[in-house]
Amino acid sequence: MVFGELDYSLLLIVLMRKSPARGASSPRNDCLEGSRKMQESLIVLVSLALLLGTAGSARIADEKPVKAEAVSLPGGEPGIGFDDIAYAPAMQQVIVPAAQTGRVYLIDPATKSHESCAVWQGRTTSAAAGDGYVFAVDRTHSAVNVIDPKLHKVVASATLEMEPDIVRYVPATHEVWVTEEDSQKGQLEILAFSDGGNVRLSRAAVVKVAGGGGPEALAVDPVRSRVYTNREDQKVTVAIDIPSRRIVAEWKNGTEGSSSGLALDETQAWLFVGSGAGGVSVLDVAHDGRVLGTLKVGKSTDLIGYNPVLRHVYVPDPKEGTLAIIGVSPSGEPRLLGTVETAKGSHAAAADNRGQVWVTDPNHGRLLVLNDTF
Repeated sequence: MVFGELDYSLLLIVLMRKSPARGASSPRNDCLEGSRKMQESLIVLVSLALLLGTAGSARIADEKPVKAEAVSLPGGEPGIGFDDIAYAPAMQQVIVPAAQTGRVYLIDPATKSHESCAVWQGRTTSAAAGDGYVFAVDRTHSAVNVIDPKLHKVVASATLEMEPDIVRYVPATHEVWVTEEDSQKGQLEILAFSDGGNVRLSRAAVVKVAGGGGPEALAVDPVRSRVYTNREDQKVTVAIDIPSRRIVAEWKNGTEGSSSGLALDETQAWLFVGSGAGGVSVLDVAHDGRVLGTLKVGKSTDLIGYNPVLRHVYVPDPKEGTLAIIGVSPSGEPRLLGTVETAKGSHAAAADNRGQVWVTDPNHGRLLVLNDTF
């Protein structure tokens, strides 16, 4: 029985017992007649409310909780220190850098089948696709490797100035942008890519994002020719102009604790910023980073995902082992739709083109995938 159903039943009994009998017309009886009709109306309304409540409880009871399906990776049982995962629309594959294994996996969302597109002696925690290639960081050797997924091997590499964190590809300029975190000397390193007969990756520029524990996370905005990153500890999001490679704006983003992952809806001009203390903030990048709304959920947040078709943000909580699914209103206001159990330490999420959400399970060296039915 749902809350309130018992109250409705008791009220219905009381109304039926106190309903006045019909009698001959008189001022008193006319008054009683009016009272009777009012009570009959109340009886109808209460009965309807009781009926709807019962139907609602039956519907809720019939609903099955959303459960994640495990997708195991070879040799992952001892655990894999996953960080970043991403969905590549052009390849229609989920890209999974498998940390200390030195492997980068490509997973087909339709069949859940996977293949290792390259392997080397190093730790890889972030990868991105562009121009038919996969670009993966090598934290062991402070480098970025270029992988040809058709040949299943590394075909080019470039050494970086510092240890890399997140990598993203900028199609318009054929550049690879890499965050290099440091509390005082943080920067973005930019590499030029070319594949005209000979695949090459070479240094092009550096953008200093010093101080504030950054740069943290990376999102590419092809509509406005910008790249976004965070000064993690300052709770500030930085906008960088791609052609000039200059910081053009810095916005207080409304996050709590720290600023973590980023996801972008380029059409709506919404930038989602993960809150280190749990939750998400929504910025309007078309209007000076105005905060459209914030939502506190869970205890922690790292790398987030987004489905632009559903307008759902996916916020993993590694401390709780849950995934919050957040809907976004037409005005950009976030609201919680539901929470799904995943795994402790699960701190990265990516949405594919099939309404599925992929999250990492580092303790078991596998991926978890669930259907977004919210």
